[in-house]
Amino acid sequence: DVPCKSMVSRTRIGPTTPNELRRDAVGLAGVMMQALTDVAPAIAVLFTVQFTASQAGISMPAAYVGAFLIAIPIALVLCQLAKRLPSAGGWYTYVSRGVHPRAGFIVAWLYFLYAPLQTAITGTSIGVAFSSTIQSEYGVNIPWWLFMMVIIVFVVVMAYRGITFSTRAIVILGFAELAIVGIFSIWGFFQSGPGGDTLQV
Repeated sequence: DVPCKSMVSRTRIGPTTPNELRRDAVGLAGVMMQALTDVAPAIAVLFTVQFTASQAGISMPAAYVGAFLIAIPIALVLCQLAKRLPSAGGWYTYVSRGVHPRAGFIVAWLYFLYAPLQTAITGTSIGVAFSSTIQSEYGVNIPWWLFMMVIIVFVVVMAYRGITFSTRAIVILGFAELAIVGIFSIWGFFQSGPGGDTLQV
């Protein structure tokens, strides 16, 4: 437990050393938007609805309600952990203090390996969607990997500019994403095509 305590003290929010996170560098809006976009970015709905519908069929709304009921207790637990263990270590700190420092070490490495894969999967999905849409609508063939490269460069620039700048950017872009998806959702409901609308499900 001693190494874990020393790690928590080193990653504590505070201005004592240049390597620590500056106090109030990330506000409530930034933390909430980071959590929302990390767990379920709005654009992901566009790429998962079809798969969910193919697997769940008419019970698809119940699947989303079930996922919501699973996510809420996890969010409540994380809120309590963040209050008791304010640290830049995140999952590493929670698992290290709650289970064992070695388990926290493994979790940190798993997250380190998972994050680039998440970016690659999201970038590939968006790139393929943009490429096929532009090809079908305008007849212009732009490779999917070009969109992915733009996304990767954007993420690297945001990370390089620092946490305060990238947090402000994620708040602005996150709200823009929610607004765009919301507008498309309303538009799709009133312009549903030949199948029409139904509340049967």
